[in-house]
Amino acid sequence: MTAAVAPDDKLAGVVPEATFLATPKGDGTTATSTARRRDSFQRLSAVPVAPPTSTTDEGKHGHHHHQALPCCLILYVCVVAILCGFLVSGCHKAFVYSGCLLGINGCNSLNGYKYEKMGYILIKAFPEVPEEILYISSSVVGAALCGLIIICLPHHLRQQVKGGGTCQSLVAVATGVGVPLRAAILRMSLAVLFLMPGG
Repeated sequence: MTAAVAPDDKLAGVVPEATFLATPKGDGTTATSTARRRDSFQRLSAVPVAPPTSTTDEGKHGHHHHQALPCCLILYVCVVAILCGFLVSGCHKAFVYSGCLLGINGCNSLNGYKYEKMGYILIKAFPEVPEEILYISSSVVGAALCGLIIICLPHHLRQQVKGGGTCQSLVAVATGVGVPLRAAILRMSLAVLFLMPGG
């Protein structure tokens, strides 16, 4: 009994894997076949799609073929790295300027005009209230507000904003399911809201 072989035009874009599957036969022997996977983004793949070569070609050119990475893949990685750098810088600035309400999170290190205009906003607004009372009460109110927002969220978003985000990132990488954009924006907003009153 012979196995059906797919035509070559249907195998275009299919990258052979290095895994061999053993299939038992009726006469006690096993037949091996190469597992294949389909590459939807050939220009972003580091695995080359090469046609099968004959034995004479292998003997002539050798078994090792060193091919350069695709230009689209290198460009894509550079663009993603630049965007990540801007995101990290934006998060840092957001955390710093969120502390200007009480002069914390590095906002109190600003000097000159920025310090006079942006530092200790809440303390300057209530000079008659002791600073200790403002720090304690604002941190309690901020933490309570963050907890109230988390409780009111749907279950799938609530699981995404819990903790520091390490578990959610590991699950997303392991399963291949990305973190929703709403969850990422919500996590960033909650972090700023939590750090703003000194939480």
